[in-house]
Amino acid sequence: DKELQRAQNQIKSMLVFALENSRGKMIRMWNSYQLYGKVLTVEEIEEQISKVTLEDIKKLANRIFNEKDFSLTVLGEV
Repeated sequence: DKELQRAQNQIKSMLVFALENSRGKMIRMWNSYQLYGKVLTVEEIEEQISKVTLEDIKKLANRIFNEKDFSLTVLGEV
């Protein structure tokens, strides 16, 4: 729980720092529009970040790190 809270705070901080210049604001707005079809407010994004649970992370990790999807590449002399 502590690590999740730390990560959420770090992401929120990065979001705020990215808004310090117009380029960062435009990138955030573009990404929001591309992902959601609308520009989310900083508060909406922070709310979504806060809603992430350890269970959400576990589900995603199980989907991403599924053994049936692993592959192996070998380079060089074998």
